[in-house]
Amino acid sequence: MSYLLLTSTWGDMHTGGLSNKPTKIKIDYKNKKSVDTFLKYQNLFHLAAMDKSFPNKTSHKIYQKYSNAYRKLRDLNIFDSKWHFRTGWKYKGFNW
Repeated sequence: MSYLLLTSTWGDMHTGGLSNKPTKIKIDYKNKKSVDTFLKYQNLFHLAAMDKSFPNKTSHKIYQKYSNAYRKLRDLNIFDSKWHFRTGWKYKGFNW
């Protein structure tokens, strides 16, 4: 079976947080669209958080979409705790 690999880059599930090494999660390709959505809104929220007018109406809307995307990944059993939400993620390769 082929899958993608999601790897922590910072936060609770990364080195120095609650883990002594980056956390890696196998993602089945059938869930790629949901993970893409989560990564998109994670990135957009963190970019919005760097705005000097933060928090604002736009950042609040982005946060809601980010939170909804996280809940979708919990429903798919990709994430299983709040610590996953408080972690930065990126794709790190794949396996055929």
